Amino acid sequence: MKLLDNISLIAYFALLVLWLLSYWSSYIDPSIFAFPALLSLNFLPLTFICMLFSMYWAFRMKWLRTIPFVICLLLVQEGVSQSFAFQTSLTDKFSEKRFKIMTQNVEVFNIYSWQKRENARDKILKDVMDADPDVLLFQEFFSHNENGVENNNIEHFKNLTSLNNYHFNIRIKAGDKHDRHFGVVAFSKYPIVNKGEIKLEDTRNQIAFCDIQLPENKIVRLFNVHLQSIYLNHDEFDFSYEKYAEEPPSMLSKPLSIMRKLKRAYAKRGIQTKKLIEAIEKSPYPVVVCGDFNDTPVSFTYNSLKKYLKDAFLEDGLGIGATYAGAIPALRIDYIFADPRLEVLNFHKFNKRNADHYGLITELSYEAL
Repeated sequence: MKLLDNISLIAYFALLVLWLLSYWSSYIDPSIFAFPALLSLNFLPLTFICMLFSMYWAFRMKWLRTIPFVICLLLVQEGVSQSFAFQTSLTDKFSEKRFKIMTQNVEVFNIYSWQKRENARDKILKDVMDADPDVLLFQEFFSHNENGVENNNIEHFKNLTSLNNYHFNIRIKAGDKHDRHFGVVAFSKYPIVNKGEIKLEDTRNQIAFCDIQLPENKIVRLFNVHLQSIYLNHDEFDFSYEKYAEEPPSMLSKPLSIMRKLKRAYAKRGIQTKKLIEAIEKSPYPVVVCGDFNDTPVSFTYNSLKKYLKDAFLEDGLGIGATYAGAIPALRIDYIFADPRLEVLNFHKFNKRNADHYGLITELSYEAL
């Protein structure tokens, strides 16, 4: 029993050290040194494991052993407060001067049938029509550019909603006639008075922006963000005996492949984040930054943005707020960040799995502009 107790204590202290490192590593620029970013990905599970260990010692009446957990909790409290939202108001705030924004990575509407999701586009369109946003931002958007074609999703969304203005930032043109377009898109009820993109090298990911003119000639700059993807495939998550019997690779080949892809993605996101921050600093208007960031709340990307903007989920959300509907649970990697001058009136998440990311929606007040 004593041996088991000592082993548990050593494991407890080792996990506390990893917990601290996972938090502090989020302040290291991954474009300079990417390896620590792999630790920051584990902050949330390490939080729960360390808490369970502390509860175990408390249950056994070994109170002194809970003190290291309390000390570590104080040291990482900012990471915890970024990872969990505690909604204090049960009713939405109200303002006459407000606009509603919705964002979602729509996974090209599952046109290649990667997932068992039928009629993904029509289900997402129904969500949009029910929510009736003033501004709609999609990542991994697909549209055929020929009029009258079923998959001309630009016309489809324009015709069935009141979102008549749009900015489609095309990244890929595919098909024999280059008529299948992929990218990020912003639809708006309000006039779009300017638009553009932040050039990203050696990637299919994108950052686009557009300036929308609200009533009373108030202009807000919207950034539609899709930061570096990891590009993991399903086989890399398959560690079954049958898979290894069928193709017996090295036992370490898959974990090493995943780590290489993670490091490469973190390094690129570090560069992309710095470009985004530079654009935010130069913006002549208040900004709203939405999209799929592919990074958790304890990350270099999040820490960089929180210096300038507020997280709508933390203002009016509740719990962990997972936005990824794929194989890895409890990941919050999609955000709506708003200028401090814009008040967050409410925040909601769509809990329907119509894509591999959940849709997010918030209302913002521009009375202070």
